[in-house]
Amino acid sequence: MRSFALSLGLFFFGSACNSSGDHPDLGILPGDLSVGDAAPRDFASDGAALADMGLACTTIPGNVIISNNQEWMTLVGGGCIIVGGQLQISAPGVTALSPVANQIVSVGSLAITQNDALTSLSLPALKTVGGEVIVNNDDALTSLNFPALTSVGGNFGANNLPVLMSVNLPVLASVGGNLNFIMDPALSSLGVPVLTTTHEIDIDTDPLLPTLSLPALQTTTGIIAIKTNSTLASVSAPLLASSAGLYMISNAALTSLTLPVLTTMSGDMTVQNNAALRQCLVDAVKTGLTTGPTAYTASGNNGMPNTCP
Repeated sequence: MRSFALSLGLFFFGSACNSSGDHPDLGILPGDLSVGDAAPRDFASDGAALADMGLACTTIPGNVIISNNQEWMTLVGGGCIIVGGQLQISAPGVTALSPVANQIVSVGSLAITQNDALTSLSLPALKTVGGEVIVNNDDALTSLNFPALTSVGGNFGANNLPVLMSVNLPVLASVGGNLNFIMDPALSSLGVPVLTTTHEIDIDTDPLLPTLSLPALQTTTGIIAIKTNSTLASVSAPLLASSAGLYMISNAALTSLTLPVLTTMSGDMTVQNNAALRQCLVDAVKTGLTTGPTAYTASGNNGMPNTCP
């Protein structure tokens, strides 16, 4: 659809943009927005029409696919934007997102892939993602910042990002699927200070990550896998009480393992080939379990002296 029609089928009034009631007026744009395709929708007219009606919040029930940043910049208003489907950003050559990105408060899912020039990504108003978050193969991306994001219904993965240095998720409390940071060779800062629950955690082949701190994590319904992180010196999850399994393998610099209240492990516990880790620290975690593991493998943890308080 290339024109914008005003009809009751497209607009609803007196609705709420979110449960707090911050945005009492809601405008709905039908279908998908494909930015940069051969025949883009005329959402310059869409945005003007919404502004004329004084609507504070725009809902796009379908997907927003951004392959060119220019036309998307026309859809700018004072309120929030909800994307019911997937927000997909795959825009080679684009170095920064349009200011309209600052208005997005909720998406069905988020995919940020194949952006060869995008250096930083911040969605400062994004609060919820119903499905998954995928960030990968963005060759210039150095920072990832979602300061308002509280929940992700599916997986959250930031993988294969060659220059990504920092990830900031200061209020993310729950991830319904897996939390993955895999093959990010420049990653040196990972902030998830209030994460309380997730399915699986996979920290794999991130050679510059010095510490993994999960101060609020209480449970994982899947496994925790921490593998091949050559400078990782400490892993701490002081509130973690239950997990489906623990795999800590080939973290050469690991010396500190803090899991003081972990009592339940429904799957396997495998801690191997962490050359600087004292075996007594591993044994202490195993001894603290009152349920599980189904199998226990510990070897090649050769830190000295092998004495623990």
